[in-house]
Amino acid sequence: MYLNINKMFRLCIRIMLLCTLSVFIPVIFCVKPNDIHTYREMEIIDDLPVKIDMEKYLSKLEDTIAFVNNNKVYVDLNLYFGLFVVKVNLKSSLKSRGKNRGLLPAFIRTRLENLLKTNDAVVEYFTKMTKKFIVKLGSVEQRSVGLLDLISNEATWMNKLANFSLDLFKKTKYYSRKKLKEIYFDWADYFEKVFDVDIFSPSPNESDTCLTSLAQNPVNREVNMTHCHVPYKCAHLVNNGTHFGYGITHRLLFLLLTRFSRNCAIFSDADDAILINQLCATIYNEAEYIAHFDFEIPDLILEQISLCTLVGHAQFLRRSWIDELLDFQTSYGCFNVTRPRKNFTLPKFKSDGVSWEFLSTNEAIMNGACNGHMTGVASAALASAIRFIMETFY
Repeated sequence: MYLNINKMFRLCIRIMLLCTLSVFIPVIFCVKPNDIHTYREMEIIDDLPVKIDMEKYLSKLEDTIAFVNNNKVYVDLNLYFGLFVVKVNLKSSLKSRGKNRGLLPAFIRTRLENLLKTNDAVVEYFTKMTKKFIVKLGSVEQRSVGLLDLISNEATWMNKLANFSLDLFKKTKYYSRKKLKEIYFDWADYFEKVFDVDIFSPSPNESDTCLTSLAQNPVNREVNMTHCHVPYKCAHLVNNGTHFGYGITHRLLFLLLTRFSRNCAIFSDADDAILINQLCATIYNEAEYIAHFDFEIPDLILEQISLCTLVGHAQFLRRSWIDELLDFQTSYGCFNVTRPRKNFTLPKFKSDGVSWEFLSTNEAIMNGACNGHMTGVASAALASAIRFIMETFY
């Protein structure tokens, strides 16, 4: 429902004030005179990260990367992917601001560079240890190792990384809480279905098979995208798969990997982009539904944030959401799928190197004290929020 004239007048006054105070609302998100936005859209714009959030987000990410660096033997393939996305987000931001070094305070640049140096060391360690022990891995683990090639071409990823755009807000249809419940079932039923991976399309095995097929494609280093050579079934699953939970995020992940890692398209460059935006629009509604129920599936909503922000969907970076999700970070820096209890302590750590093993699907680490996938997607989401602030204010 669009605004009537009186409401629009009040909204314009509000926008002028907010845009003037650029510390609080990003300049690029100040609405143009000919733009029309609903109250829901303005509510989200008001809830986006602001300049003063940089310190909090950066500190939290520094804690996480320090924890991971001190406990490299626990890095699994999921956590590795999150760290790689951190690398892409932050390196891209620093590189794009290289010509205007004076805009970004020196102490923030130094902290970001040091964080990236530590993050790179962990990424390199995981890659080195995986290659070193690959001959000892079983067939399933070796297939997972093959997927590393999809998340290793940082230059290609950085070239495809999209700036955040207000226009993408208009591609999402926003619903009331009541309507979201009608779409996603009763919460108890929804919660149960989200973890029933056997009903997902693509299933985890189908996703792995399609990703393995995609990895066989060479990296296209030309400007124009080529066609991805993957089985027809993979294209069908991406276009017609499950519309909620990890099913839809895995559909999105496959499409993102074709663009970011191989610079190829499943259907066409334009059609793939349309489908990606449609998936993120649907995913946003699901994220709102999870937020309504006290973020009880933090792992999923962080995965949604970390993936859709790669293609510029800023609406996922709501400050109120990030604040709630940071409650799942332990005092040691890692994240878990439940909020840490008081007087939380970690169990004893493994010794470095000697006890390393390739973990492709490990989630609960340190006897359940931390969660690898949760820590990975949380790191990626924080890096996206930092990139948003850098794009907006620096």
